[in-house]
Amino acid sequence: MSGDMTSSDSYEGGSGSPLVLLHGLGGTWHIWKPVLALLERRHRVIALTLPGHLGGPSLPEGAEVTVDLLADLLIADLDRRGIERPHVAGNSLGGWLALELARRGRVASVTALSPAGGWTTAEEYQKVEKPFRMVFALIALLIFLFALFLRFAVVRR
Repeated sequence: MSGDMTSSDSYEGGSGSPLVLLHGLGGTWHIWKPVLALLERRHRVIALTLPGHLGGPSLPEGAEVTVDLLADLLIADLDRRGIERPHVAGNSLGGWLALELARRGRVASVTALSPAGGWTTAEEYQKVEKPFRMVFALIALLIFLFALFLRFAVVRR
């Protein structure tokens, strides 16, 4: 990577028109590493870790996490960086947020990769939400078990 600035919650590098990259639920800005150098050839790339995600900014205490809240926090972050209407690319939750920023007139363009938010009823949302909540409730245990089992060569093979 040829980035100019890296912190635990974001990455910034390159020059040109601003391009903001938004990851999916449970991810971080690091998922964009394989494409950063290519994108930096034409853009000032800002890859963010979303609020409430590992290494990202904290969420306001007691706040209900919604796409509206995350979009508000993203807009405040972009304002602090002096970015008015960037190109935005996002995957899953990041794609949904990119579309929300477009709805609010805050982007030059959007590339939404498999955007979340495709449900139209509370029942459809529940079908999506329940498995994600279960995975995130168990993720620490799963990581521990994977690390434990990967110590054995037979498992790694």
